[in-house]
Amino acid sequence: MKILSPILTACLLLAVVACDDAFIDPFDNDDRFFSIYGFLDVLAPEHAVRVIAVARTPERIEDPTEAFIDASVTSTDLSTGLSHLWTHSLEQLDDGLYAHLFRATFLVQPQHTYRLRVRRSDGATTTAETTVPLLRGTTLFERHPINVAPDSSVVTQDIFIPGISSPGDLEVIYRYQAVLVRPFFADVFLRSHVAVPYGRAGEQAGNDGWQFTITISDDQAFVLDDVRSMLRTEQTIQSVLLTSMGIQMKVLDDKWTLPASAADLEDFAQPGTLSNVENGYGFWGSIGLYVEEWAVSPQLSQWLRY
Repeated sequence: MKILSPILTACLLLAVVACDDAFIDPFDNDDRFFSIYGFLDVLAPEHAVRVIAVARTPERIEDPTEAFIDASVTSTDLSTGLSHLWTHSLEQLDDGLYAHLFRATFLVQPQHTYRLRVRRSDGATTTAETTVPLLRGTTLFERHPINVAPDSSVVTQDIFIPGISSPGDLEVIYRYQAVLVRPFFADVFLRSHVAVPYGRAGEQAGNDGWQFTITISDDQAFVLDDVRSMLRTEQTIQSVLLTSMGIQMKVLDDKWTLPASAADLEDFAQPGTLSNVENGYGFWGSIGLYVEEWAVSPQLSQWLRY
């Protein structure tokens, strides 16, 4: 069962190291009570955090009937004072083992600071704080000129994101108008949009930001698939016109910097590389959202071959 976003894979790697016998020892770590891994997302109504009690040996739950954790989890919006008690569940992971998950349902507000508290029955407490990022302005992305290959088969556009050294997932948005026809009936005019997933495509551009390339010609297949999904019996596509495009970017909080590539995961997994947890281990972050769109030339529609 998938319980965390793919961008938390690196954080879960940290859990393996953090639970190593030589590193986690209740006698040597009497001020560390829990390891926590999770995040808040402005787009998600439900949030989850994995909680692991610090112990001499790594947590490995094979039999759910033997699982137990002495922990209660609450979160507080420090901007409003509103608190939520998270609900515990024991859930099976993709590897067949079980984990203690705590979930809560509430809307996350950009620029608000949230505190997570994991408390043991004897009062021992582990905490973490995150401020949900908010990017202001409407012209963050620096768009290079559209590049058309000599044979016109490939159309790309380079995008530079200044000030962002480690973005979350990227999506390229295409808005379009389509005309569908059917014999003896009036034409159907559609206005819709489609989002093409790019993941964390691109690379760091020094210390100045993030660079990635939109492959506009390849993305048109997503646009046409979206139009075809709305076709009814005997309808055909008369025309499709791109009207605008844009980028939707998940923004990580300022304490959460993911590695630029998978090659960095080994270094990233070392204890202390990424943690905002007090009296414990792990990381609890937050994800904001930034969207920017712009009008496009009708010439881009010539790559829509329907």
